[in-house]
Amino acid sequence: MVLPVDVLIGFADGSEALEQWDGKATSVGFTYRSRSPVRWARVDPGKKILLDVNFINNSRSVDPPAAPVWKIAVKILFWFQNALSILGILS
Repeated sequence: MVLPVDVLIGFADGSEALEQWDGKATSVGFTYRSRSPVRWARVDPGKKILLDVNFINNSRSVDPPAAPVWKIAVKILFWFQNALSILGILS
């Protein structure tokens, strides 16, 4: 399905650029002449495309946040601790 979509580009100095992508090609490249490097890009920032059921995969960042990794690690440790507790009770 070909859908035109907005792409929001964020730079290190805090400035942003809103671009239009026609959606005909599988990927698109934008070129900027700026001293500030690109830090992130977000596809469909206004969430206008209601057919998209997973908004989590609509952005990419140069420095991704570490919070999701810690969230998963804490869940794994929680279940590991519970498993050890159950093994201790049974033995």
